[in-house]
Amino acid sequence: MMRFVRPIIGAAFAAGALALGIVGASAASTSSTTTLSLTVPTTITMSGLNASYSATIPAGTSAAITTGPLSIATNNTAGFTLNVKAGSTAFLGASASFPNNADHLSLDACPVSAACAGGDFNNTQGTDLVNTHNAAAVTVSVIHTITVTPTQAGDIYVNTAIYTATAN
Repeated sequence: MMRFVRPIIGAAFAAGALALGIVGASAASTSSTTTLSLTVPTTITMSGLNASYSATIPAGTSAAITTGPLSIATNNTAGFTLNVKAGSTAFLGASASFPNNADHLSLDACPVSAACAGGDFNNTQGTDLVNTHNAAAVTVSVIHTITVTPTQAGDIYVNTAIYTATAN
């Protein structure tokens, strides 16, 4: 009978040791925390502007050059402002020029929840045409209505239009 008791007692000690080992393993755990930081940059994208636009406008008349449609999008919660500015002080030809204010800027339509304006093409501060007040994606066309005086010399006149969308 002793022969059977010894293995049973040995098994009990082994089971007890295992039980203590399990308890010891869970008591020896630890934890720690960390902070995850994520930066989402403010972005503004603009597409749809061709490299150049042209029109033939006889002296003494007006005509429109429509640019776009421009697609402008931002994730800035304060929105964006679209400014159009002339690259030089006048429309320049080979032998003559005419003033930038012969070009009046407007939009085909004002986007919902935006403030819109028109104005003269100028090379100082430009003209703010669209001002949104929240993160938005809008599509607009900018209309350059150009009036040529009756005495304007025949020539090819060029100026650069600088379109800038800026976070508010």
